[in-house]
Amino acid sequence: MSSVSADPTSSAPKAGTFDPEQSIEAATRALIAMQQPDGHWVFELEADATIPAEYVLLRHYLAKPIATELEAKIAVYLRRTQGKHGGWPLFPDGAFDMSASVKAYFALKMIGIRSTLRTWRGRGRRFFPAAVPRARMFSRG
Repeated sequence: MSSVSADPTSSAPKAGTFDPEQSIEAATRALIAMQQPDGHWVFELEADATIPAEYVLLRHYLAKPIATELEAKIAVYLRRTQGKHGGWPLFPDGAFDMSASVKAYFALKMIGIRSTLRTWRGRGRRFFPAAVPRARMFSRG
C-alpha cells in the first residue's frame, strides 16, 4: 500500500469510478485523522435492545437488588428503540427481529411495565404469541 496523508479528502475516488486502492487509502486517511495522540481511537458504542434487555433479565434472574433508576432509563431506551413494525430490530431502523423483541418485551415486564403487549404495534403484537418458541439463544429458557 502506498503512503497516505492524514487528509481524508485528498485523492478521494471520483464519481462514476471505483478504485479499490483509492478507497482503502481514503479509509486509512480517515481513520488516521480520528486516531488519538497515544494511538487509540474513540467511537460511540451503540448496542441494540438485546444488551440492556439481557442486563435486566440477568439481574432479575440472579436476584440482584433492583436498580430502579437504571431500569427506568432502560425502559425509556427500550420503548424509544421499538420499531415502527411493533418489535425491536438488531440495528436502528432495521427489520423486526423475533429474539430481540422477546428479550425487550420480557425486560420491560420485569421492570414493571405491565401494559407492554399493548405497546407493540402491528406485526409485533400479532406475532408475539408464537415468538418465544422461535426465539434464539437463551430467550426460550
